[in-house]
Amino acid sequence: VESYEDTGASTTADNRSTAGNPGNAAPGDSAAQRDVIRKATVTMLVQDPEAALVTLQGAALAAEGYVQSVATGDAGPRCRDGMPCPATSDQPVTGSITVVLRVPAVDYDAVMDQVQGLGEVAALDIAADDVTGQVTDLDARIDAQRESVARVSQLMKQASNLSEVVRVEQELASRQSELESLVAQRQQLRQ
Repeated sequence: VESYEDTGASTTADNRSTAGNPGNAAPGDSAAQRDVIRKATVTMLVQDPEAALVTLQGAALAAEGYVQSVATGDAGPRCRDGMPCPATSDQPVTGSITVVLRVPAVDYDAVMDQVQGLGEVAALDIAADDVTGQVTDLDARIDAQRESVARVSQLMKQASNLSEVVRVEQELASRQSELESLVAQRQQLRQ
């Protein structure tokens, strides 16, 4: 489960405050102005990997997120030939599923609870990445690009002949494209 969390004043009060977890710093803490992406890669043993995947997809969609990556495999008992043995009443064949979901930070803990409730957790890797520098850089570049687009738009109004109009339109389209790219990068960090 991967989430973006802006731990500044705009963070919702729903986040749990946990010592040692910079992704849940309360406003006013020294880490309160940090932008953090929390990521958990979970490998679980489940009865039915496909059914677990459907449940995980539903959890991600309900949280307005999505499945970033998934891998399923057979983790059931093996017969002599190395192939999975048929299920018996006392030892059902199980599978494994490794998943990374992208969900908004406000839903991170609830989605993690759902994920861990699906089966036996075989491996859990949790990390927090501070992306404050990236966010600050993107915000500054977006502001500068918006100003640049506005200046070129003004030049467009002052163009006096067709060649100037064509040249300024090309420049405006290029700058608008760059602005859209920067905004998309910023949104990617927020998802």
